[in-house]
Amino acid sequence: TVWFEPAEQTPTRRLTLAYDTDNVWWQRVRDLTQAAVARWGAQVSVGMTDLGGNLDVLAHLLTTEHVLLDLCDAPVEVERRAAELTRVWLRYYDDLYRAIETAGRGMCHWAGLWSPGRGYMLQCDLAYMISPRMFERFVLPDLVACCGALDYAFYHLDGEGQLPHLDILLSIDRLRGVQWVPGRGWSDPTEYLPILKRIRDAGKLCQAWGITPEAAVTVVRELGGRGFVFTFDQTMPASEAEAYLRIEVARASRKHPMLLEMLADGRLHLSGIVLLAPILTEDNREAVPARAVYKTKREIKELVAELAPKPDVSDTIRKLPE
Repeated sequence: TVWFEPAEQTPTRRLTLAYDTDNVWWQRVRDLTQAAVARWGAQVSVGMTDLGGNLDVLAHLLTTEHVLLDLCDAPVEVERRAAELTRVWLRYYDDLYRAIETAGRGMCHWAGLWSPGRGYMLQCDLAYMISPRMFERFVLPDLVACCGALDYAFYHLDGEGQLPHLDILLSIDRLRGVQWVPGRGWSDPTEYLPILKRIRDAGKLCQAWGITPEAAVTVVRELGGRGFVFTFDQTMPASEAEAYLRIEVARASRKHPMLLEMLADGRLHLSGIVLLAPILTEDNREAVPARAVYKTKREIKELVAELAPKPDVSDTIRKLPE
């Protein structure tokens, strides 16, 4: 989450929104994306930068309070600016996607969801503070337009304050899925099972974000796993992580005993052995570890990608949005 304070207060009617290829921040984002594709595009799926949502961007430019007041006092101006933002947003998206597309490995975004084509996690966090009627007027047109231009659009349903808009969201034909973020006060997964069921019963995919592994087990037990992806916000304690790595190394050393010797004298580290183990055979178990001696985890990842590259994403034919 980010917050911005404008340098000066600008009335909504005087706000100028334009696609600006000379903007220094846009050039930096574009150049970094192109550089990432050039450097790692053959090995990884390059992510799309966070472009925000229409009213959220407007709130960054005008302040949240200003936008909320204008929704009541100057709704036509907000409507006009929101439509302009949608057009500008799509142009910036198209430019970044063209750069990412050249790698041929699909794409991902901040939510960690991969797609073979044009995907994004659409959002409007300001919707937490507006009614469904306002959502339908000021946010829905943007979502419909973006979903029409994307192949794998999801919506970021952030907390119970957005639940009044769920039926509107589920009515969007080209919206592929909804990301449910329970937020505080939803520690018991049985409380939001009906929400997840509504999403899936509407024919949408569902990403449950920030829940515990125990909650995911409850969801699968009650609703089944089809149509769900779970993203946990818990990190493994360092002691548990080291124990896991040592167990994996012990398993690998049964087939390749020399790994323990290389670990003992410092030529290889735990993480490196775990990365190398899946590609070791009786024929290469001397040569491959020798190439990884004293290398960092990142360097070993690159070595593994070189020695055991994954196949390219298969060619697909898709219908362009009308």
